[in-house]
Amino acid sequence: MILANAALRARVERLLANDIRPDDLTNIFLYIRNGCPSETVREIGDFVAHSDVRTKGLVTDTAKDWLTMFEYQDWIRSNVIPNRAVDLSRRPPNTTAYLKACFRRTDEGLLYDQTGLTLHEAKQVLQKLLKQFESNPDGTLKFNGVTISREYFLLSFLSRINVYGAAFSDETLFEDLKSHLYSIVALKRNEMAAFDLVRPMVSVFALSKMHNVVLKIARSEGKLTTKVKHGNGGMGVWIEGAVSWNRVFEASIDPEIYCEAELLSQPQPWECHIELRPSLKLGRLT
Repeated sequence: MILANAALRARVERLLANDIRPDDLTNIFLYIRNGCPSETVREIGDFVAHSDVRTKGLVTDTAKDWLTMFEYQDWIRSNVIPNRAVDLSRRPPNTTAYLKACFRRTDEGLLYDQTGLTLHEAKQVLQKLLKQFESNPDGTLKFNGVTISREYFLLSFLSRINVYGAAFSDETLFEDLKSHLYSIVALKRNEMAAFDLVRPMVSVFALSKMHNVVLKIARSEGKLTTKVKHGNGGMGVWIEGAVSWNRVFEASIDPEIYCEAELLSQPQPWECHIELRPSLKLGRLT
């Protein structure tokens, strides 16, 4: 276990005293990213460390899975006649990659409700399912399993679920950060409630660090863009590029409160670099 040093503890104490300094958040994430069990905390730490281009990590892996799903669905749109029964003898060439990507993105509770399988059981069933496909001469895949089996039920479930949700949220990030700081004795139990007041600043900090970073993945790349969510409020980080991507990070903060007016007046997507400003709001990097 990594134990907090005096400098880390001092930074946490300043946050608790509402002395919010962007450099303190920067150093906290950099200090704890190696060895932290939380993917979300490590991800923001890695964005701090690699501010131009990312080729791995939670957000990049999510984008890779989305690209796999998009290519699968694009093949379906181009090769399947609407309202025809599913032809299990001719599935897209990347079907097995698609099923694995969907499985990584699925919700464990929904999986159990729809299939009766626990996550552990479903992993075993998935391995059997993947072996029940063989290649056709044209590169498509044929399903050789039976339609009354756990493998087929899992295939049916993974083929119809919506797995385009955000990679993570500011709520998950903050709770993971708080938990890890407590585990390394940088945050005390009686300070938990006071530390909750820092959550909006952590959200703004994360949004600023992901903005304008380029994701490079096989066959594609896109630029991350922080934007205001229209309709139900909040903010998020989207991937801008040739493919219409969903948001990878979701923040439930009010942009009218946590963004400077000058930034909100700019057309989206924002081309400028942004930062957590001394006003404790998101604004142009100066």
